[in-house]
Amino acid sequence: MSLKTWKDEFYPREAADVMDDEYASARERDLAAVNHSIRKCTGLLPKNLKKHHVGWAAEYLPTIQDRQGPRSTRGEFFIDDAACCFCWQYMRSPSSRLLRFRTTAIPTSKCLECPLYKLHDCNCDDQCRPDSVWTWLRDKHDVAPLLRSLKKLKAALLRKPRPVRTRKTT
Repeated sequence: MSLKTWKDEFYPREAADVMDDEYASARERDLAAVNHSIRKCTGLLPKNLKKHHVGWAAEYLPTIQDRQGPRSTRGEFFIDDAACCFCWQYMRSPSSRLLRFRTTAIPTSKCLECPLYKLHDCNCDDQCRPDSVWTWLRDKHDVAPLLRSLKKLKAALLRKPRPVRTRKTT
């Protein structure tokens, strides 16, 4: 077991590749993003990291790495905006696979369109909010708040939209 086996199970496709697929609607694209994110975050639960002999690296940016082998040869995986389907969808330049913005405490106009932003009324990396899901992940390596948010978002996306009622005029 290794970072490779972890990626095979929990991150088999790059976020950019998932977002490059064709979708019938924005809702379908957001569902693909949330499913990809839930799978990745499930892999960050302690039992799954342990199962694959992977652990958190002691760095500012959330990073997991192999726990076995010489330190210089251990693989690393950064949990950042480049690994997030929502960031790829809402923050990247349409003509490029490069992100237009790096995640910052100041939401960009693109951030405002993200379903996770709408759910929390802040961007994921809002360092002014100690309860932000990114702060929990970065500082405490606790993925549970982010996973709860993603599941809540998925439930909202799966609900059928309510029909708009119109008044009858006589």
